[in-house]
Amino acid sequence: MKRIAVYVSLCIVWGSTWAVISVLVSQVAPLRSAAVRFVLAGLLLLPIALIRRVRWPLRSEWRAIALMSVLMFGVPYALIFWAEQHISSSLTAVLYAAMPLFMALLTPLMNGRRVPRAAMQAILFGWGGLLVVLSGALTASRAQTGAAIAVLISVVCQAFAALAAKRQLSEISPLMSNSLSMLGGGLVLSLGSAALERHTASNWTHEAIGALWFLIIVASCYGFTTYFWLLQKMEPYKVATMQLIIPLVAIAEGALWLRERVPLPMLFGSAIVLASVGFVLRAGSHADEPISVLVEEVPAP
Repeated sequence: MKRIAVYVSLCIVWGSTWAVISVLVSQVAPLRSAAVRFVLAGLLLLPIALIRRVRWPLRSEWRAIALMSVLMFGVPYALIFWAEQHISSSLTAVLYAAMPLFMALLTPLMNGRRVPRAAMQAILFGWGGLLVVLSGALTASRAQTGAAIAVLISVVCQAFAALAAKRQLSEISPLMSNSLSMLGGGLVLSLGSAALERHTASNWTHEAIGALWFLIIVASCYGFTTYFWLLQKMEPYKVATMQLIIPLVAIAEGALWLRERVPLPMLFGSAIVLASVGFVLRAGSHADEPISVLVEEVPAP
């Protein structure tokens, strides 16, 4: 019963993250807000890892942590936070849900693992859904088109980083690797903000501060710690089904809370993407290297 409660809470928390990001970046510069989020989240998680006497990274593992800092947290979240200034939180969530498709596509290229034929067919099906989802953005303003493409680039960066660092970080606690990667990513984002947002004003209202602390405490600290606990208690492919539910929560909250319009092509394309992700996860659970396990390497937003 406890596992189900944690599972549901994570779906709600990480499904809500997209709307909260949208609220935050409407008042605070995107790179600045992302930098503060990950620096503070890393500073909160690292002492927990040290109190638990988690092993410090070896010299050979620092390269993978640096890669995670840049391509898992730094560049992707700079793109995501910037993108949510121009496109809806629900559209961002649907595009991000294509992560398993990119993971499956990159797996044979980077790890030499065979991807089941059914998964490859689902990938092609999912690309069709992405094109339908993007059709609305591509007919909109240039900024919205660029934002949608930026989200997809962030997904590719994270998929690449997860696969590249998978073997090198297999012997270290995720709590330690994530806290250090968050700190590193926060530093990258801070440098980017200093260079690009020097003259950009930020309005730190109570709403913005509340959104920031939700992302730090609830989405990052609570989300990651309970997520890895859940992986120990449930089969990875079952946990991976959250990838199907989180976008639905984001769409519902975006429509109800932020009054975001959800056009019919987006709903249709979203259904195609989520169905294809489901097929990929199901096919991956029977492969030599389950795709659903690889998906677990990628943190939620």
